[in-house]
Amino acid sequence: MANSNIRQIPPIYHGTTILVQGQILPNASTFAINLCAGYDYGKCDTAIHINPRYSQGNVVVRNSFVNGAWGAEERDGPTFNVPAGSNIEILLLIQNDVIKYSFNGQHHSEFRHRIPKERVTYIIASGDIQVQNITFFGPGLSTGAYGGPVVGASTMPGSAPYQLPYQPPGGYYSPPSVGYAVPSGYVTPGGSYEQPHPAMVPGKHFIPGGLFAGRLIYITLTPGSTQFAVNLRHQESGGDIAFHFNPRLQNGVVVRNSNLGGSWGNEERDQPSFPFVAGQICQLIILAEQNQFKVAVNNSHFIEFQHRNPNLAAIQWVEVAADASNVSIHVQ
Repeated sequence: MANSNIRQIPPIYHGTTILVQGQILPNASTFAINLCAGYDYGKCDTAIHINPRYSQGNVVVRNSFVNGAWGAEERDGPTFNVPAGSNIEILLLIQNDVIKYSFNGQHHSEFRHRIPKERVTYIIASGDIQVQNITFFGPGLSTGAYGGPVVGASTMPGSAPYQLPYQPPGGYYSPPSVGYAVPSGYVTPGGSYEQPHPAMVPGKHFIPGGLFAGRLIYITLTPGSTQFAVNLRHQESGGDIAFHFNPRLQNGVVVRNSNLGGSWGNEERDQPSFPFVAGQICQLIILAEQNQFKVAVNNSHFIEFQHRNPNLAAIQWVEVAADASNVSIHVQ
């Protein structure tokens, strides 16, 4: 093993999210991310052992270590496609029944609990990986980055306060980072807005690997005085729009729709309130689920939209257009 990084974990709940950021070492053979009931890896129980192995055809092995013995290996799922020497982000979402994880924003697999999730107290990264940061999000955390010291370190990371984001029933999710690209031009689907005013700042963001159930889209923006739209698209321009979310500030309604095969469907306009105020920054969080999208506005659940095309993976682009400024988009 080339190195080992250990971090104490806060109390585990349904929805606890762990983000591991680091670099795979050049000429790596294997590395592992382990959630353990103790800090003595190899002796303490291990709830999950996520183990990419370059030396065995880029397979990702999952297992548990309980009462001094390894359990049955699980090897199904995609091959590991992050090259040695690359930066990597590993996201683990702990739920009541399973642990879901992704590599660089692409969901890989899930692992059913073999020991109670509440027993997990440490995350241990071992093998050919250099961990740069481990961050925890979720219920019970009222500050930002959390953690006991890395073994051998003398200080804890900073913990600037932050407000917990979208809190739908059954889960909590982590706050976004920022980043978006501004396209050279935009025409809103359906002709609702024609060409945008020069002051209207649209943004587009590519979704690597497409959407999947459990994936989150964070959008921060400042609405103008008229209307703006968020579109989840199959293509950067043209093609199907799986979800069109259109707050219209001039009349206090949020229109939801889809455009499939070149035709708009039935509009949905029922809503519990109208949370958008011109000139006031707001945060949208869109959660993709198996049968629907959920949308939260400013950390409060707002509406659901049932899928009209179940092919989530085909959704490759997030687009914000029309009367909005200070736009940022992040996909997790």
